[in-house]
Amino acid sequence: MYKWDAVLNIWVFSGKEDFLFDDEEQLIQHVNFYWAGDVYGWIPLTKLENTYDFFGNKTSEIFSNWVFDSNQWVNYYKENFAYDSAKNLIQSVFSTWYTVENRWVESLKGEFSFDGFGNMTDYASYSLYAGSTEWQGNLKEEYLYNPDNQINHEISYGWDFNKSNWMPDFKNEFSYGSDGKETLFIYSNWEAMQKYVGRIIQRNNHI
Repeated sequence: MYKWDAVLNIWVFSGKEDFLFDDEEQLIQHVNFYWAGDVYGWIPLTKLENTYDFFGNKTSEIFSNWVFDSNQWVNYYKENFAYDSAKNLIQSVFSTWYTVENRWVESLKGEFSFDGFGNMTDYASYSLYAGSTEWQGNLKEEYLYNPDNQINHEISYGWDFNKSNWMPDFKNEFSYGSDGKETLFIYSNWEAMQKYVGRIIQRNNHI
């Protein structure tokens, strides 16, 4: 890449990107460089490395920064991915690099479930806080579908830190006409008395 130098009235180097692919034409490395002048030339800036399984699913992603003073790459973050037999993503785990301890530390996790049609039926996210070995929930959602694979129920949960379990938050319900357009939407909140209190919105099926 180049940028225009208004003083010299010429194009000068700005940035460069290098890409590396495997035999399956999958991106396995992406490096960004910046131009440091004629003395130092191109200096690395960031690097992204990917790995894949036999089926072409990305199994890991590692991001690194170049440290000029020590002339080496230093890890920044990593994300690992797992899949089911239908190639649906069922887990992702995010980790950050602790240089002092020279190790990866997990901090975020996502878990996913799917039905036989490839529709997501469950999603949950968790955090692992410093000094803890137990994952704490952030958000959980459940989805139900009609025979046409349209969502007709969506239930959201929040994490109860005192009880260490999921508590209902809200629920969305959908109905559809014969043409597949949404005709009815019901939004409900979960109250302390443990019931949903809803709000109904009627759709115009002819719009």
